[in-house]
Amino acid sequence: MGELTRAFDWSSSPIGPPERWPQSLRTVLRILLNTNHPMFIFWGPEHIQFYNDAYRQTMGPERHPGALGQRGRECWAEIWDIIGPQIDQVMSGGGATWHENQLVPVTRHGRLEQVYWTYGYSPIDQDDAIGGVLVVCRDVTKEYLAAAALREREAELARVQQIGRIGGLEVDLRVGFRNRRSPEYLLVHGLPPEAANETHEDWVRRIHPEDREATERQFRDAVRGDVRDYRAKYRIIRPSDGEVRWISVRSVIERDDDGRAIRLVGAHTDVTEQVLAEQALRQSEEAYRKLADQLVQLNETLEQRVQDKTRERDRIWNVSQDLLLVADRDGVWRTVNPAWTKTLGWSEAELLNRTSGWLDHPDDAELTRSQSKALSTGETSVKFESRFRHKDGSYRWLSWVGVSDATAIYAVARDITAEKAAAERLKSAEEALRQSQKMEAVGQLTGGIAHDFNNLLTGIVGSLDLMQIRLDQGRTENISRYITAAMTSANRAAALTHRLLAFARRQPLIPKQVDVNLLVVSLEDLLRRTIGESIDLDIVAAENLWFTLCDPNQLESALLNLVINARDAMPDGGRITISTQNARFDAVTADTPALLPGDYVCIVVTDTGTGMSAEIAARAFDPFFTTKPLGQGTGLGLSMIYGFAQQSNGHVMIDSKVGQGTSVRLYLPRQLGLIADEAAPAVVAADHAATGETVLVVEDEPVVRGIVVEMLRDQGYRVLEAVDGPAGLAVLRLGERIDLLLTDVGLPGMNGRQLADQALESRPAMKVLFMTGYAESAAIAKGFLQPGMDMITKPFDLDDLARRVRDMVAN
Repeated sequence: MGELTRAFDWSSSPIGPPERWPQSLRTVLRILLNTNHPMFIFWGPEHIQFYNDAYRQTMGPERHPGALGQRGRECWAEIWDIIGPQIDQVMSGGGATWHENQLVPVTRHGRLEQVYWTYGYSPIDQDDAIGGVLVVCRDVTKEYLAAAALREREAELARVQQIGRIGGLEVDLRVGFRNRRSPEYLLVHGLPPEAANETHEDWVRRIHPEDREATERQFRDAVRGDVRDYRAKYRIIRPSDGEVRWISVRSVIERDDDGRAIRLVGAHTDVTEQVLAEQALRQSEEAYRKLADQLVQLNETLEQRVQDKTRERDRIWNVSQDLLLVADRDGVWRTVNPAWTKTLGWSEAELLNRTSGWLDHPDDAELTRSQSKALSTGETSVKFESRFRHKDGSYRWLSWVGVSDATAIYAVARDITAEKAAAERLKSAEEALRQSQKMEAVGQLTGGIAHDFNNLLTGIVGSLDLMQIRLDQGRTENISRYITAAMTSANRAAALTHRLLAFARRQPLIPKQVDVNLLVVSLEDLLRRTIGESIDLDIVAAENLWFTLCDPNQLESALLNLVINARDAMPDGGRITISTQNARFDAVTADTPALLPGDYVCIVVTDTGTGMSAEIAARAFDPFFTTKPLGQGTGLGLSMIYGFAQQSNGHVMIDSKVGQGTSVRLYLPRQLGLIADEAAPAVVAADHAATGETVLVVEDEPVVRGIVVEMLRDQGYRVLEAVDGPAGLAVLRLGERIDLLLTDVGLPGMNGRQLADQALESRPAMKVLFMTGYAESAAIAKGFLQPGMDMITKPFDLDDLARRVRDMVAN
């Protein structure tokens, strides 16, 4: 009794001194005084309060044990709405009750705080009734906030794993390789949900037979040795669909103080696409590998679990080779992983609290902004590619996948700069192969062209010889006939030269509106010389044939290759037929599975040659496949035609039977409408008689220069002449009036374009007419001609030259 008397100031207590207190109250109070757990008591209908020193230390010195004159409702006014109903429930015989994680406003140490408490309410018996309530309480604020932080980190980690397609794995290496696998792991391996705890043997059986022994040996050697960073790459046969997939593994093997392996935590990533890309491009780089640490639970205490989960999230974040990013809804970067610094060179501090605008390539800035805006305005997922600036000033290609939720944008970027460079190399290689095939076709033309050229030269030389003989004899009656014969042969030779140069030139693909009938007819002379006299050539052009959009030079190359192939299939002679027709497909059919519904122009090349078996026809479009003897074909012709058709949104098909011949059908999509540049009518200059205008002729070939000068003087022009570029500049510097500069392009030393550029610096209004022996379309490539310039190709008709000079001077 003395203990209670000393502990409490009971002088003003409405229930009197301790000796008058019920035995049950005194018993509970002794427990209250001798425990280190915070407790308090409400006694009687007036809720008289008692609490111990442990509670006072928790709540602060404002609370004083033994303030018996205060009733519970008055003393605990700030939380009575929370604890009052439970007190009343227990007092009314409702039994003990327990309430966890209640948010309670309390004043302690002079400060109002919001804390989380757990309360236990127990009845105190008195004479077969409830005399009071014992309340045991505990401040769980720290544990509650720690649990909330854990949940937030776990959610963030799960989202990063889902975006990155990272399969987590945990293996207990102490007892039988017991393991746990994440849902992403099951997706990567094609396993059902119930396989989350499959055995080590199940994993071994899933490995491809060719990789199984080496992969398991590598794993066991790593466990038995002192390896801590375990990496592997192998193939599996996925149970869900039987597909062979490449898996990249990166794991951490944790060991005890004696070096014995305890546990493996790692990440599995499906890298099949990367491996196949490397094989196709013949690269030796290893596929991207990802490392992620699976969530583990080292002990059951809440604080330890928070540390473990945080550490595992940091492992994934820090070792991933992909660039991981979290931004707010405005696109401001809030979190990045270390891969950003490794890939782009910028530090984390330089990257955060900014949008991506300062990193964007100028050509990609609008794309990045639009994709970021799409995410911030509700679109759930976007995929795109863009370039970001490296700290050294160069740019890296990144492939992006982004998702968003109500509060943030989550993105994963992968550095695909190497893949882009490889694709460019592949494109260059394809262009080189295309040009190689074209030059092979040019080689096929050589024999026929040489034969025709000799015939044409014979006609020219023979006519000139007869002219010389008749003039020596003083006979002029048939001179005009010989002149006409020489001119006819010379014009045919010029046309043949222009066609060969235009076909052999190398240039980028430029789709244009093409009249296929006109193109086929223009090739007829060249094709007949190519196939020889033992093979007949028929051209069947359809009426009202539609236009198509393609590169005309590539179409010429394709037709020439098809004709050459047809010729080679008929060593004893035969017939080649080139026909055109309109074709319309309303739906995809078994005969034309690669053609989308629509209108097409069809070109058919048919021969009566040896034909092909079904097996050979099936491989005819394969690169480097040929049935010709070694050295007589590259096997690229049909594959390049197939590529041209695909690039032009068309298709090509073969129908061949052994002993009956072959028919190749080339489908090109119909082009509607006109192209403005090609449809615009040409402007014809009015006739203009020379009135003493001055023309400077610069030509290094004396015969050509003499003929041009004499013709211009006959036309009434004042003519100055020079043998090369420096001599032409000397004439220009004399200050005389010069209305037109007529210069050869291929001058020795300073070429014609260089001469024109220097001349126009001092005479910007002077017109320039170039003469060239090359194909005109090849010579004027890449902006060769500027305003006030024109070009005429050799050999030219003197009347044509006079007309061109007159047009330029008049305009």
